[in-house]
Amino acid sequence: MPICLPPISRRRFLVRSLAAGAGLALIPKSFAAGKRADPHLWALLADTHIAADRTRIVRGVNMTEHLAGVSGELIALPERPAGIFILGDCAYDSGEKGDYATLTNLLEPLRREQMPIHLALGNHDNRERFWAALREAKTVERGVADKQVALLRTPRANWFILDSLDRTLSTPGVLGAEQLDWLARSLDANKRKPALVLIHHQPDERPNPDGLKDTEALFKVIRPRKQVKAYLF
Repeated sequence: MPICLPPISRRRFLVRSLAAGAGLALIPKSFAAGKRADPHLWALLADTHIAADRTRIVRGVNMTEHLAGVSGELIALPERPAGIFILGDCAYDSGEKGDYATLTNLLEPLRREQMPIHLALGNHDNRERFWAALREAKTVERGVADKQVALLRTPRANWFILDSLDRTLSTPGVLGAEQLDWLARSLDANKRKPALVLIHHQPDERPNPDGLKDTEALFKVIRPRKQVKAYLF
């Protein structure tokens, strides 16, 4: 049941604003002015580590402020990105439902600017609580049952979003045979465009990895398929 956060339409925003008593005065100017989208511009974020408590400071850093700052930079671009990827560790530590509620709230300004947001999972996420918190989000093309896996086709490339979450708070990640089989089949069925593979965990072929445990199996899938141009993590 892979999901993404679709853009918030002007109509939906108006309804929500009026229901909340915000009125028309608070509608962002960008809704009226509009901004051209660059279909070939994408933003890649990772390790947002958003806590339910927006004031939480860890190692001297407030991650809520960091995400808000990056969002402002993206909104200020002369042309808006076609979409945004958040490549895992969306939540602060153990993937609590409140973390995801705060995250989705912080992402609303980007969605109001018509930027869809595609999320992957990392070892600080919890798959079940993630899905429960985002149950109203748009379902995208299903890849593997019970995994946050998706194929996103765009004009110049196909994006393959994979799920390397093994166990919450266990550092190494794993894809598994079913997901790798899906990736191989999907790559073979989509040969005409470059393929970009997105995974939270880094490749790691050591005997005791703290990255992707089945890196060798992944490379056996992507190396022979010349359309694969990048593995981003």
